[in-house]
Amino acid sequence: MNFDTIIVGAGAAGCVLATRLTEDPDRSVLLIEAGPDYPDLTSLPEDVRLGYLTPSGMIARGHDWGYVGRAGDETEPIARGKLVGGSSAVNAQIYLWGLPYDFDRWAEAGNEGWSWDDVEPWFRKVETDLDFVDGHGQAGPILVRRYLSEDWLDLQKAFYEACLDAGYEDCPDLNRPYATGVGPYPMNNPDGIRISAAVGYLNPVRGRSNLTILPDALVERIVVNNSQACGVEIVRGRDSSTVESDDVVIACGAIGSPLLLQRSGIGDATTLMSFGVDPVTDLPGVGQNLRDHPAVPMYWQATDTGPAHAHWHQVGLRYSSEGSEDRDDMIVYVAHIRDEPKLLMRPTVNLAKNAGRVGISSSNVDAHPHIDYGLFSHPLDRQRMREAIRLCHRISRHDAFSEHIDGLLQPDPSDLDDDSALDAHILRLATTGHHVSGTCKMGPPSDPLAVVDEYGRVYGVENLRVTDASTMPDCVRANIHATVLMMAERFASTWSSPSFSPPG
Repeated sequence: MNFDTIIVGAGAAGCVLATRLTEDPDRSVLLIEAGPDYPDLTSLPEDVRLGYLTPSGMIARGHDWGYVGRAGDETEPIARGKLVGGSSAVNAQIYLWGLPYDFDRWAEAGNEGWSWDDVEPWFRKVETDLDFVDGHGQAGPILVRRYLSEDWLDLQKAFYEACLDAGYEDCPDLNRPYATGVGPYPMNNPDGIRISAAVGYLNPVRGRSNLTILPDALVERIVVNNSQACGVEIVRGRDSSTVESDDVVIACGAIGSPLLLQRSGIGDATTLMSFGVDPVTDLPGVGQNLRDHPAVPMYWQATDTGPAHAHWHQVGLRYSSEGSEDRDDMIVYVAHIRDEPKLLMRPTVNLAKNAGRVGISSSNVDAHPHIDYGLFSHPLDRQRMREAIRLCHRISRHDAFSEHIDGLLQPDPSDLDDDSALDAHILRLATTGHHVSGTCKMGPPSDPLAVVDEYGRVYGVENLRVTDASTMPDCVRANIHATVLMMAERFASTWSSPSFSPPG
């Protein structure tokens, strides 16, 4: 088999790329996915199709890679989607744009074409916002809505009222540039249906004769000859084969993409040789710079359980930590747990200082990787979390909560005033935002950790690109799904143009 372009990974970025590249009828594209394919809404399992069906809005069992990573002092499951649609088909559907500050930092670090002014039109291209017109897209594949205030759950209303009385701004549109304060989350789940990248982008174009979708297929490695990518080696069941291509694009996400590069001999040469992999090109940054949003869950006893047919996270608070040099570096998620009488608040560091790493543990494609987030390893991250936990406790004592909760369950109230005890609690209960990014960092050649240039092209290997969250220089101050779709749209545009051109 021979294709013009092979895309490895049918997650958010892979679905966008397959859709856009096959708009050229003369380009043949093979889209490879390790998990199953559900070609329409009726074939999707309910827990994938319905964004509110599972307790947290996220599903994993049966459609997950089964990864485990070290967060703080403990390990935890890492939810990554393994099906066509990838993690966009199992995520919590909170559809926040990255903030302008994030992209201006990317550009300042040497990534030309990635400032806020550059990326903002592409965010609009992706979406159809059902609530706001000004500054938003009205013709994109991803439908976005917000819960109306009259439909908020009682605990969501209480949180909103308490935040306003604490002095935070009312923010009806958290996707407005520079938006801060408390308000309803934009979500890509109109009528409760999760609009994944497969549903929004890929399904409408499945009939194109130049698009081939290959599910249930593992890519063992990229074939590289004379520093040029020329195909992939695939394992499907007991069968293995090689597929040739003029272009290879890796879109396996911020865990899968560095692992595939490393198995293909692209990464830190000394480390690769220790696992019996012959180095093709020495790129020490592969698998480094792992970024995410460190969080610590807090629980209160609630007077009843949450309703079954509503999303957990309807309202949220974005704010700046005390004395922070980075605006809006914190966010708080709040939920009335459906299966237990509990209130959850999850304060989250939205721009963390710590960085972790991911790497292969063997050259075998089935071997689970080493994943170490290193959460709260930086003292400033712990300081901000201590402040956030105390803030959430103060918010919970507002009169609006009095009829709905009875007392703090976690952390122990006696730990709140003790920095050392609270730090121990933070490290023990640390969890990720499941917004892993940065492990194939985009940056100029002078950056020792850079893996790709501003067009996603892998340094040292021709005809090979990476296009997904792994290329983010740092995690954006938001759930990353919207940003990944935007990045994939921009990357796709460069196949037909030598530079980024705004969407028409």
